[in-house]
Amino acid sequence: MWKRILILLLFCFSLSAFSAEFDSDIRRLLQTQIYPVLSQELWCSRDAYDTGMFLLIPCAYAFEKGDIGLQNAFSDHFRRFTDFMNSPKGSNWEQVLVLHREHYLMLLSFFIKNSAEYNSLSLVTPEMVKVVESFIISEWHEHRRPWSRKLFPMKDHLERILSGGKVYPEQRREFSYYRLFTDLDLFPLAVMGNMHYYYKKTGISNESSAICQEGMMLVMRFLRQEIQWDEAKRFWALQPGLWKEHPDFAYSGYETAIPDMPPKPADGVEWDTSHAQRHPVFLYFWQEAADDRDDQEYIAILRASLFDKFYEKILVPPTPQVPFWRMVNNMNGSNGFYRYDPKTGHGYGPFAHTHALLYGWYAYKAPEKIKRVFRDIAGYFPLDERAQQIYCDPKTTREQNPYFKHSMKYGHAWDTFELLVKMAASE
Repeated sequence: MWKRILILLLFCFSLSAFSAEFDSDIRRLLQTQIYPVLSQELWCSRDAYDTGMFLLIPCAYAFEKGDIGLQNAFSDHFRRFTDFMNSPKGSNWEQVLVLHREHYLMLLSFFIKNSAEYNSLSLVTPEMVKVVESFIISEWHEHRRPWSRKLFPMKDHLERILSGGKVYPEQRREFSYYRLFTDLDLFPLAVMGNMHYYYKKTGISNESSAICQEGMMLVMRFLRQEIQWDEAKRFWALQPGLWKEHPDFAYSGYETAIPDMPPKPADGVEWDTSHAQRHPVFLYFWQEAADDRDDQEYIAILRASLFDKFYEKILVPPTPQVPFWRMVNNMNGSNGFYRYDPKTGHGYGPFAHTHALLYGWYAYKAPEKIKRVFRDIAGYFPLDERAQQIYCDPKTTREQNPYFKHSMKYGHAWDTFELLVKMAASE
């Protein structure tokens, strides 16, 4: 009995020491990494995508920790964004790629949702809400589909997927991946989830709120219809096998490169683990937004199972040979190549998606066992050269903000990643 109490006390003391150390580092890194970047015009073509990825955890932290200064910094940033949108330069927003705009507006919708949840709506201006509503209405009526240049009503496109009809009737052949809900669909639905929560909290009723309600109905149909459980009913897969004909997964069945290897997708191939880091976060958005208690409880079951799957099948614990936490490349537990070109050798090899852990998304609202993993990763900083090789994503070739760019040169982005991991570990 006394041994158990002693062990518990030691654990609590250790956790407290970690928390105090992280809090000090977080305060320091906020000043050098987040406040400076929030002062920039992040809605440009170069930065909009990364802004959504890098700043979600700091936005969550601002509200959960009651950091008024950080909340105000986000509010000031989004005020300047809406000023830009209402200026003659606002037309430049349409030049930003659709998916990049969706990342940025997802973050803005998350900020609005948090402001409503934490009774801090004074941070939100009518212009912020109007920008997101304009996006929702536009997407609902003219949705950018992944494999077509033609715009199409979003509801009709998703209904075709869910009903089993031909998704792209204008094309001669239907590939398996045409039936996927891709990021171009999931991000707008995530925005709708956040805004549906906001509308319920404020009682506002308008065209956008009605669309968000319909969007949530589609979300629940999607989650109930497109989830496939394993025989033991422990883990589930999201639309398994549909990526098999996509070129990104053509060599996912190999974990070692061989000469003249023909395409071989992994059996039951699922999402790659880098892009799939959004799924536990979006599930939480939808759980919070769901109107029906049964729907909330169903999504809670999905989230709990996903975290278990992530811990048991995706994460790879440190070993004497590789003393760092890593993760495999595919959500089915396989570790094959992704976006690989056997002629040049370019692409993502086994464990290459480990870099995605540093965004902290997999730790958002996660159980303690996953928080412990992120506390371990936080302890690796400052990363030595071997750790940088494990956690670097050198394949991103597009221009990036110095605060966001993966590089083997230790600099701004590594400090940003240190902050994200420590925030995620201390959430």
